[in-house]
Amino acid sequence: MAELLNVLVKLDKLLDKHRIEYIVISSLADYLLGISAIKPNDINILVSKGNVEKLNTRIQQEQGIDMLEQVRWREESAIRGFYGRVLLDMVLVDIMADVQLKYLDKWMLFTYEKLLPCTHAQRFRLWLIRR
Repeated sequence: MAELLNVLVKLDKLLDKHRIEYIVISSLADYLLGISAIKPNDINILVSKGNVEKLNTRIQQEQGIDMLEQVRWREESAIRGFYGRVLLDMVLVDIMADVQLKYLDKWMLFTYEKLLPCTHAQRFRLWLIRR
């Protein structure tokens, strides 16, 4: 778990350097908040749609990060949105923006802007990790 958190700190510094705000989501967010005892093996982040191009450009310019898939629009039967993947210190990082999940024949939209007000505890924990 320490390796994953070290990569998260490295990712945080990189995104902060380029002024790209993000929210940690999925199993790592649950673990950091003490909601789940299951230890995650990757990092999932949500960024604003407006930062997708900037993120793609900046990550490709960084040393030590392998862009596996550029963040771009993808659509499947139950999920659609902007999605990409990078490899940072052998840890998989999934990057998403404007994700829509299909539930009971309706699409539910999850955006950075909508989730940001719900993340105060999570951001506080990340601040503690970073320090």
